[in-house]
Amino acid sequence: LFYYLYRRFHGYGQIDPIMHDPHVEDISCDGPNLPLFVYHDDYTDVETNVVYDAQDLSNFVIQLAQRAGRHVSVSQPVVSATLPDGSRIELALGEEVTPRGSAFTIRKYADEPFTPIDLLEYGTFDLDMLAYLWLAIENNRSLIFAGGTAAGKTTSMNAVSMFIPPRSKVLSIEDTRELSLYHDNWLSSVTRERLDDDDITMYDLLRSALRHRPEYIIVGEVRGEEAITLFQAMNTGHTTFSTMHADSVQTVINRLENEPINVPRPMVTSLDI
Repeated sequence: LFYYLYRRFHGYGQIDPIMHDPHVEDISCDGPNLPLFVYHDDYTDVETNVVYDAQDLSNFVIQLAQRAGRHVSVSQPVVSATLPDGSRIELALGEEVTPRGSAFTIRKYADEPFTPIDLLEYGTFDLDMLAYLWLAIENNRSLIFAGGTAAGKTTSMNAVSMFIPPRSKVLSIEDTRELSLYHDNWLSSVTRERLDDDDITMYDLLRSALRHRPEYIIVGEVRGEEAITLFQAMNTGHTTFSTMHADSVQTVINRLENEPINVPRPMVTSLDI
């Protein structure tokens, strides 16, 4: 009885055991009366025997939002947030935007961030690549990690950031908290949305960041106007790292130079790798 009470109020209810499985990366519920799917390290997409009915699912989505310190309602049915353990959640309440009913996806957060050695052992990088990146980072080169969804962009950026000299001032800017650096001299900042028309965007955070005198600036992902500021920071001699959705080097350049990012070509040349 205690287990169920504890799991219900302090844990994550039905999905508590799944949340504790270190091999599960992603948990997704597409609607009521549908089986929950998980993404497993070894078995990729797995259908589970966990099913929610409509009322329980809506209650659970509201509970997840509250846990993340956010509010989800009919007037604001879509919420992106971070759970206290660092996992990223995307929530949809009711049938306003998701006709099948409430839905959620939890992208689980690794307790211990990957190190370059881990990436070497997984075969993600080889020694020459890591040595090259280490030299690049120590010599203040700016990098963009590009790839498809769940390709490991943030994981790789987080791991190679260990090559940043330990006492350097590092500043990170994200819209949902994913980075976890080992540096003591690291200032982490996160955007704030939908609060009395007083949003704090990536652009605002980046402008503020430059006044903190950072030596390295890490931006979670470039999508819009903040890219211009990022490239201005690069041009003024700041070392910047960021991630971007793109499937080739040419696509990166095309996305940077066209709508909605619109970075002028002379500025793009300040990106090193």
